[in-house]
Amino acid sequence: MRQNDPSTVRVIGLTGGVGSGKSSVAYLLERDYHAFLLIADEIARDLMQPGQISYKQIVDYFGPEVILPDGQLDRAKLSDLVFDKPEELAKLNSFVHPHVVGVILEAIALLKESGEYPYIVVESAILFDVKYEAFCDEVWYVYANETVRRQRLMENRGYSVEKIESIEKNQRPHEDFLMRSDVAIDNSGDMEALEKRIAEAICGSNAPEDMI
Repeated sequence: MRQNDPSTVRVIGLTGGVGSGKSSVAYLLERDYHAFLLIADEIARDLMQPGQISYKQIVDYFGPEVILPDGQLDRAKLSDLVFDKPEELAKLNSFVHPHVVGVILEAIALLKESGEYPYIVVESAILFDVKYEAFCDEVWYVYANETVRRQRLMENRGYSVEKIESIEKNQRPHEDFLMRSDVAIDNSGDMEALEKRIAEAICGSNAPEDMI
């Protein structure tokens, strides 16, 4: 049975830097607001599995040297091949991101038609780079202060300070995220604080300018 008119379903783009806690926000939106999650990284990984379209295009271009003995793509090898080579990186991205967009757009259309979910969340760290905002009703930017962010990455992922700094150097500045987003969520605190900020955002009272 239809529960939501397709025109009332909100498509939320969810983005933020490494260690910001985007996955926590996505989890709470799914748990508390019956949102359907579309995680761009997971879709990309599926498309890069043997037999999938991105896998075929990558192997055709970079050659069999990027295939591991078990048939999976050698992601470390791919990273080496495109490191500090913007044209090669752009080529690699062209084999993945357009197909991810296609999967997401098809899913959004089907989910809206079903009327089952009031919110559809599209999570991507590079949302603005690949222009996902074009099909989102609003974009939420999740961030946390530097101390919290680095602590999370070291404790949860085992990252070194050097690795964190290397990743952060290639991310968009905080101010750029704020300027481009409709909603900003400070995730520097505990889960209770995050739940409150999400509730405020759902009600439309948490615009970026309020968070600066």
